[in-house]
Amino acid sequence: DQEFLIRSRVAKGLSNLRITDRKDLDENSKSWRLKLLSEMEATEDNSNVKVAIWASQVALSNERDFKQDKISQLISVARTGKGKPAIEATMEVAQLAPREDKTRQLFKELLEKSDEQQLLEVGIRHLSSLRDNWVQTQLDKFLEDKRERVRLAVVQSLHLSCPQNRWSILESVLKSDRSKLVTQAALQAPTFMPGPDATAFVERMLNTQEVSEEESKVLTRVANELKNSTRLNPCIANQ
Repeated sequence: DQEFLIRSRVAKGLSNLRITDRKDLDENSKSWRLKLLSEMEATEDNSNVKVAIWASQVALSNERDFKQDKISQLISVARTGKGKPAIEATMEVAQLAPREDKTRQLFKELLEKSDEQQLLEVGIRHLSSLRDNWVQTQLDKFLEDKRERVRLAVVQSLHLSCPQNRWSILESVLKSDRSKLVTQAALQAPTFMPGPDATAFVERMLNTQEVSEEESKVLTRVANELKNSTRLNPCIANQ
Protein backbone atom coordinates (compact mmCIF):
# COMPACT_ATOMS: atom_id res chain seq x y z
CA ASP A 1 0.00 0.00 0.00
CA GLN A 2 2.85 2.37 0.83
CA GLU A 3 4.46 1.66 -2.53
CA PHE A 4 1.19 2.41 -4.37
CA LEU A 5 0.79 5.62 -2.38
CA ILE A 6 4.26 6.80 -3.38
CA ARG A 7 3.57 6.10 -7.06
CA SER A 8 0.26 7.97 -6.85
CA ARG A 9 1.99 10.97 -5.34
CA VAL A 10 4.63 10.92 -8.05
CA ALA A 11 1.94 10.83 -10.73
CA LYS A 12 0.03 13.71 -9.16
CA GLY A 13 3.20 15.70 -8.66
CA LEU A 14 4.04 15.45 -12.34
CA SER A 15 1.00 17.54 -13.23
CA ASN A 16 2.52 20.31 -11.12
CA LEU A 17 -0.97 21.30 -9.97
CA ARG A 18 0.04 21.10 -6.34
CA ILE A 19 3.29 23.01 -6.88
CA THR A 20 2.77 25.96 -9.21
CA ASP A 21 0.49 27.39 -11.85
CA ARG A 22 0.49 25.20 -14.97
CA LYS A 23 1.00 28.32 -17.09
CA ASP A 24 4.52 28.44 -15.73
CA LEU A 25 5.35 25.13 -17.41
CA ASP A 26 6.93 25.41 -20.86
CA GLU A 27 5.92 22.97 -23.60
CA ASN A 28 9.13 20.94 -23.32
CA SER A 29 8.51 20.38 -19.64
CA LYS A 30 4.91 19.37 -20.30
CA SER A 31 5.97 16.95 -23.05
CA TRP A 32 8.56 15.34 -20.79
CA ARG A 33 6.04 14.92 -17.99
CA LEU A 34 3.39 13.49 -20.30
CA LYS A 35 5.89 11.02 -21.74
CA LEU A 36 6.87 9.87 -18.26
CA LEU A 37 3.22 9.50 -17.28
CA SER A 38 2.55 7.40 -20.39
CA GLU A 39 5.46 5.13 -19.48
CA MET A 40 4.09 4.78 -15.96
CA GLU A 41 0.60 4.04 -17.29
CA ALA A 42 1.87 1.27 -19.58
CA THR A 43 3.23 -0.78 -16.67
CA GLU A 44 0.78 0.17 -13.92
CA ASP A 45 -1.95 -2.20 -12.71
CA ASN A 46 -3.03 -0.49 -9.50
CA SER A 47 -6.31 1.41 -9.87
CA ASN A 48 -5.40 4.15 -7.41
CA VAL A 49 -2.18 4.93 -9.25
CA LYS A 50 -3.90 4.83 -12.63
CA VAL A 51 -6.42 7.41 -11.42
CA ALA A 52 -3.56 9.70 -10.41
CA ILE A 53 -1.85 9.20 -13.77
CA TRP A 54 -4.98 9.93 -15.81
CA ALA A 55 -5.78 13.03 -13.76
CA SER A 56 -2.28 14.41 -14.30
CA GLN A 57 -2.45 13.65 -18.02
CA VAL A 58 -5.68 15.65 -18.29
CA ALA A 59 -4.18 18.53 -16.36
CA LEU A 60 -1.07 18.69 -18.53
CA SER A 61 -2.33 17.95 -22.02
CA ASN A 62 -3.61 20.51 -24.52
CA GLU A 63 -5.10 17.87 -26.83
CA ARG A 64 -8.87 17.80 -26.45
CA ASP A 65 -9.44 14.22 -27.66
CA PHE A 66 -6.66 12.90 -25.42
CA LYS A 67 -8.09 14.76 -22.41
CA GLN A 68 -11.61 13.47 -23.12
CA ASP A 69 -10.31 9.90 -23.38
CA LYS A 70 -8.61 10.13 -19.98
CA ILE A 71 -11.67 11.74 -18.41
CA SER A 72 -13.75 8.86 -19.78
CA GLN A 73 -11.35 6.41 -18.14
CA LEU A 74 -11.69 8.25 -14.84
CA ILE A 75 -15.47 8.14 -15.18
CA SER A 76 -15.34 4.38 -15.80
CA VAL A 77 -13.59 3.89 -12.46
CA ALA A 78 -15.87 6.37 -10.71
CA ARG A 79 -18.97 4.53 -11.98
CA THR A 80 -18.10 1.45 -9.93
CA GLY A 81 -19.21 3.51 -6.94
CA LYS A 82 -17.11 1.53 -4.47
CA GLY A 83 -13.80 1.93 -2.71
CA LYS A 84 -10.97 4.43 -2.77
CA PRO A 85 -10.32 4.32 -6.55
CA ALA A 86 -13.95 5.31 -7.25
CA ILE A 87 -13.81 8.10 -4.69
CA GLU A 88 -10.52 9.46 -6.04
CA ALA A 89 -11.69 9.22 -9.65
CA THR A 90 -14.94 11.00 -8.81
CA MET A 91 -13.12 13.84 -7.07
CA GLU A 92 -10.79 14.24 -10.04
CA VAL A 93 -13.65 14.32 -12.55
CA ALA A 94 -15.45 16.94 -10.47
CA GLN A 95 -12.34 19.11 -10.53
CA LEU A 96 -11.23 18.54 -14.13
CA ALA A 97 -14.60 18.57 -15.91
CA PRO A 98 -17.07 20.11 -13.45
CA ARG A 99 -19.76 21.30 -15.89
CA GLU A 100 -19.66 18.67 -18.61
CA ASP A 101 -22.85 16.72 -19.23
CA LYS A 102 -21.13 13.39 -18.63
CA THR A 103 -19.95 14.61 -15.22
CA ARG A 104 -23.49 15.61 -14.33
CA GLN A 105 -24.74 12.19 -15.47
CA LEU A 106 -22.02 10.44 -13.46
CA PHE A 107 -23.13 12.10 -10.25
CA LYS A 108 -26.77 11.27 -10.91
CA GLU A 109 -25.84 7.61 -11.37
CA LEU A 110 -23.76 7.60 -8.20
CA LEU A 111 -26.51 9.21 -6.16
CA GLU A 112 -28.93 6.57 -7.40
CA LYS A 113 -26.81 3.46 -6.85
CA SER A 114 -23.77 4.12 -4.66
CA ASP A 115 -23.76 3.71 -0.90
CA GLU A 116 -20.34 5.31 -0.39
CA GLN A 117 -20.88 8.20 2.02
CA GLN A 118 -18.20 10.42 0.51
CA LEU A 119 -19.56 9.93 -3.02
CA LEU A 120 -23.06 10.86 -1.87
CA GLU A 121 -21.77 13.98 -0.12
CA VAL A 122 -19.76 15.11 -3.14
CA GLY A 123 -22.59 14.30 -5.54
CA ILE A 124 -25.14 16.31 -3.58
CA ARG A 125 -22.82 19.29 -3.26
CA HIS A 126 -21.66 19.18 -6.88
CA LEU A 127 -25.09 18.91 -8.49
CA SER A 128 -26.40 21.54 -6.08
CA SER A 129 -23.68 23.93 -7.20
CA LEU A 130 -24.93 23.42 -10.78
CA ARG A 131 -28.51 24.17 -9.67
CA ASP A 132 -29.47 20.80 -11.14
CA ASN A 133 -33.23 20.28 -11.32
CA TRP A 134 -32.97 16.53 -10.77
CA VAL A 135 -31.07 16.77 -7.49
CA GLN A 136 -33.70 19.17 -6.15
CA THR A 137 -36.20 16.32 -6.37
CA GLN A 138 -33.92 13.94 -4.47
CA LEU A 139 -33.14 16.03 -1.38
CA ASP A 140 -35.99 14.68 0.75
CA LYS A 141 -34.70 11.16 0.17
CA PHE A 142 -31.20 12.05 1.33
CA LEU A 143 -32.57 13.80 4.40
CA GLU A 144 -33.74 10.33 5.48
CA ASP A 145 -30.22 8.91 5.25
CA LYS A 146 -28.96 7.54 8.55
CA ARG A 147 -25.54 9.17 8.08
CA GLU A 148 -25.38 12.72 9.35
CA ARG A 149 -22.71 13.78 6.84
CA VAL A 150 -25.09 13.02 3.96
CA ARG A 151 -27.91 15.00 5.59
CA LEU A 152 -25.45 17.79 6.36
CA ALA A 153 -24.51 17.99 2.66
CA VAL A 154 -28.18 18.60 1.80
CA VAL A 155 -28.61 21.35 4.39
CA GLN A 156 -25.33 23.10 3.60
CA SER A 157 -26.13 23.07 -0.14
CA LEU A 158 -29.64 24.53 0.02
CA HIS A 159 -28.43 28.01 -0.92
CA LEU A 160 -26.91 26.42 -4.05
CA SER A 161 -29.62 23.97 -5.06
CA CYS A 162 -32.43 26.42 -4.12
CA PRO A 163 -35.37 24.00 -4.22
CA GLN A 164 -38.81 25.57 -3.97
CA ASN A 165 -39.38 23.78 -0.67
CA ARG A 166 -36.10 24.86 0.95
CA TRP A 167 -37.80 26.50 3.93
CA SER A 168 -39.99 23.48 4.66
CA ILE A 169 -36.84 21.32 4.40
CA LEU A 170 -35.13 23.45 7.04
CA GLU A 171 -38.20 23.40 9.26
CA SER A 172 -38.39 19.62 9.02
CA VAL A 173 -34.72 19.29 9.92
CA LEU A 174 -35.06 21.54 12.97
CA LYS A 175 -38.12 19.64 14.17
CA SER A 176 -36.99 16.08 13.58
CA ASP A 177 -33.24 15.67 13.00
CA ARG A 178 -31.41 14.51 16.12
CA SER A 179 -27.93 15.40 14.94
CA LYS A 180 -26.63 18.62 16.47
CA LEU A 181 -24.23 19.03 13.55
CA VAL A 182 -27.12 18.98 11.07
CA THR A 183 -29.46 21.18 13.12
CA GLN A 184 -26.73 23.78 13.70
CA ALA A 185 -26.24 23.97 9.94
CA ALA A 186 -29.99 24.39 9.50
CA LEU A 187 -30.05 27.23 12.02
CA GLN A 188 -27.34 29.07 10.10
CA ALA A 189 -28.73 28.33 6.62
CA PRO A 190 -31.00 31.44 6.44
CA THR A 191 -27.95 33.72 6.60
CA PHE A 192 -26.86 32.33 3.22
CA MET A 193 -30.29 33.12 1.70
CA PRO A 194 -31.12 36.52 3.23
CA GLY A 195 -34.33 38.38 2.49
CA PRO A 196 -38.00 38.46 3.50
CA ASP A 197 -38.45 34.69 3.23
CA ALA A 198 -35.47 34.03 5.49
CA THR A 199 -36.68 36.55 8.06
CA ALA A 200 -40.19 35.08 8.00
CA PHE A 201 -38.77 31.58 8.46
CA VAL A 202 -36.67 32.59 11.48
CA GLU A 203 -39.58 34.41 13.08
CA ARG A 204 -41.83 31.41 12.54
CA MET A 205 -39.32 29.07 14.15
CA LEU A 206 -38.86 31.45 17.09
CA ASN A 207 -42.60 31.31 17.71
CA THR A 208 -42.81 27.53 17.67
CA GLN A 209 -42.48 25.33 20.72
CA GLU A 210 -40.41 22.77 18.85
CA VAL A 211 -37.00 24.42 19.12
CA SER A 212 -34.88 24.32 22.24
CA GLU A 213 -33.81 27.32 24.30
CA GLU A 214 -30.30 27.03 22.91
CA GLU A 215 -31.65 26.94 19.35
CA SER A 216 -33.84 29.97 20.05
CA LYS A 217 -30.76 31.92 21.08
CA VAL A 218 -29.04 31.00 17.82
CA LEU A 219 -32.13 31.96 15.82
CA THR A 220 -32.25 35.33 17.58
CA ARG A 221 -28.67 36.00 16.55
CA VAL A 222 -29.50 34.88 13.01
CA ALA A 223 -32.47 37.28 12.94
CA ASN A 224 -30.15 40.16 13.85
CA GLU A 225 -27.66 39.09 11.16
CA LEU A 226 -30.44 39.07 8.57
CA LYS A 227 -31.49 42.61 9.49
CA ASN A 228 -27.98 43.88 8.82
CA SER A 229 -27.12 41.60 5.92
CA THR A 230 -25.93 43.11 2.63
CA ARG A 231 -25.44 39.69 1.05
CA LEU A 232 -27.41 38.84 -2.10
CA ASN A 233 -29.78 35.91 -1.90
CA PRO A 234 -28.29 33.46 -4.45
CA CYS A 235 -31.68 31.78 -4.90
CA ILE A 236 -32.98 35.06 -6.32
CA ALA A 237 -29.82 36.61 -7.79
CA ASN A 238 -29.11 33.61 -10.03
CA GLN A 239 -32.63 33.04 -11.29
